[in-house]
Amino acid sequence: PCGGAVLATVALCLVVWRTGPSYTEGLLFPAISELGIDMPQRRVYQVGFAVTGALMALCILFFQELAAVMLLPLQKGSSVLISGLRSAPQLNGCAGVCQGAVEDGSGRMNVRLESGEVKAMRPENLAILIQQAEGPDAELLRSLLRWGYYSAAGVALQGVFTLEHGLSLQCFIHWGGAVLFLLGAMQHAKASNDLYDAAAKRSSVLLQDRLVTMALRVRHFILDYSSACLFLVPLLMQVLPRSSGGDKEDASSSRAPSTSNSTGAAEKAGVDLSIMNAMGAMQWGIILQFALYFCTYTADLLAAARHATAKDGKES
Repeated sequence: PCGGAVLATVALCLVVWRTGPSYTEGLLFPAISELGIDMPQRRVYQVGFAVTGALMALCILFFQELAAVMLLPLQKGSSVLISGLRSAPQLNGCAGVCQGAVEDGSGRMNVRLESGEVKAMRPENLAILIQQAEGPDAELLRSLLRWGYYSAAGVALQGVFTLEHGLSLQCFIHWGGAVLFLLGAMQHAKASNDLYDAAAKRSSVLLQDRLVTMALRVRHFILDYSSACLFLVPLLMQVLPRSSGGDKEDASSSRAPSTSNSTGAAEKAGVDLSIMNAMGAMQWGIILQFALYFCTYTADLLAAARHATAKDGKES
């Protein structure tokens, strides 16, 4: 849904923009932010990216509830929550502290409950409490979740506060949201890849799924071979025309009514359409890469859901 919302929003804005007065013939890849300046595509841009940000945050929440705990090692001292017990359903929902593996070789873990009683539990009936977990993997997981939510907030922020023709406070809020999205996505991706690599070394159940391992390879490729410069350069090019030509909007619009603010400023600065298309394509590429990055979590959520269903079907 998140990826579909991005594609639908950008595609619809692009179609409306190409049929409007601000369209410039030959400009195939306008900066994405430019699509939200004028009406009526501005409303599509605002609603579309607000919904995208909400769906993105919901995706991170699903990941937190379903897949996140499968990436942390269950070890002595881990704070856990008991669930899925059928033989002793009264213990479901109880919290405890893992005391280590049972010595009989059954694979069960001793858990000290809040009452002081010690029970032997199967690992699949124990969910690690993320906020109370300790160690480098727990820190990576919390960073992954935190920056994921920040990135979702950036998507919604830059969508609701669109660019304007002249330099204004709303423009700075928009650029701030765009930078928050990029920074959040990059930090989230780095923490995610590091955490998954550590989980793979421990042969985590989640990483035993073939689709998850393929998704991890895709995420590594996106993070290792994409550059923030491809996003920041066209963003900077949006700032410069407004700071120098915002007060000349009326004159330029009366002189060339079919030319958008950014294109008119670029033409006055001697920037041709090929350069604008190249810069726009770079920005589109960066945005779509990170959209694809978050979409790959579909494999993780499916694997985690299958694991949870299988766990519920077992007699403890």
